[in-house]
Amino acid sequence: QRLVLRLLRLVESYAVQVAHGAGEPMEMGQWRFRGELERLKTALDAMVRRLASQNAELQQSAERLREVLQLLPMPIMLSDADDRIVFINDRFFEVFGYTQVEIPTLAEWAARVFPDPEERRRVMAGWRREWDQAGQQGRPVQPHTYRATRKDGQVRVVQVGGMKSEALYIAVLDDVTD
Repeated sequence: QRLVLRLLRLVESYAVQVAHGAGEPMEMGQWRFRGELERLKTALDAMVRRLASQNAELQQSAERLREVLQLLPMPIMLSDADDRIVFINDRFFEVFGYTQVEIPTLAEWAARVFPDPEERRRVMAGWRREWDQAGQQGRPVQPHTYRATRKDGQVRVVQVGGMKSEALYIAVLDDVTD
């Protein structure tokens, strides 16, 4: 029983290391067991190493995607199902002047770019309706044109479209100011 508990603790330690991406998983080869426990340890060791490798590949893939989004020539904003803004690219900052820290939610962003409360209510209600319909129908959000206020007070004409998944809104904005 002690041997089984020791093996389970090792597996738990492995799982924690892999889940947190804490480098290479510890070496299980130093532990010796008999019979079925040795085969189980070997199988678990192989599984954890594969998971660690897949985790590293996934992290690299996420970094590549972030880099691509960052380099896109149009403003991009990603928000989650709770309306938290989880990403804006450099072009978004260049066009609007706001950092992600300054606009942590869609409500914060809307309050800044649509300072008139009545216009903000109208724009956001229409935007919600369009995004919800597009999500239900599995189609892109058709671009709509808005007058948006930058951080420095300049008003820009922007078209906003994008895509919606279950957990993410992807807004693509285009500054079409003449």
